Amino acid sequence: MVALFAPRLYAQTKPNGYIPHFFANNTFLGNSEVTSTSITSAANTFKSAVPAAGVAVKASSNGNVIYIDYKIKAFSAGSGDYHLSLILCEKSVTATQSGASGGITDHKNIVRATAFGTITSPLEAFSPSAVMSNPSAGQEISGSTSFTWELPAIASRYNQFKRWDNFTPANTMVAAILWKKNGNAYDVVNAAKCDVE
Repeated sequence: MVALFAPRLYAQTKPNGYIPHFFANNTFLGNSEVTSTSITSAANTFKSAVPAAGVAVKASSNGNVIYIDYKIKAFSAGSGDYHLSLILCEKSVTATQSGASGGITDHKNIVRATAFGTITSPLEAFSPSAVMSNPSAGQEISGSTSFTWELPAIASRYNQFKRWDNFTPANTMVAAILWKKNGNAYDVVNAAKCDVE
């Protein structure tokens, strides 16, 4: 089941409806015509670049509440606004899959929610306001937020999809993505992930 905020998040990688879809360094590489050589080249370019900023994340839970702490550090002076995504994912979900042997397969890292909003109200893919603006080199920002898991209400016509019916901390992770706002788009700056403790 695709999270309600996901189309806005996915739009930042400019999907064109084809699978596979390769995107690296804020650039669309292509679809099935992409070769291992071009992927290796993009990965090497990514590894050689010095990121403008870094992000770290830690998450814990108590009952059905996930507590998230994050820290952002600018490695160099920058301009513009930086936003954060805190994406909650189920690490493993066994559910139907078209074309899978027996129709059931194990899906990995299923996007379920974002820490900005609640599961039963509009969720935001990006922080509602900038977490950092025009940073100076070495500037650090720390913050925290929480997310309360609730059983989602889904129309009966979607019952064939696997819902996030049970919150299990051991099967949940948080992905933190730092973005630089670029007009109406967002460019990836850095990312980190952690398991929910």
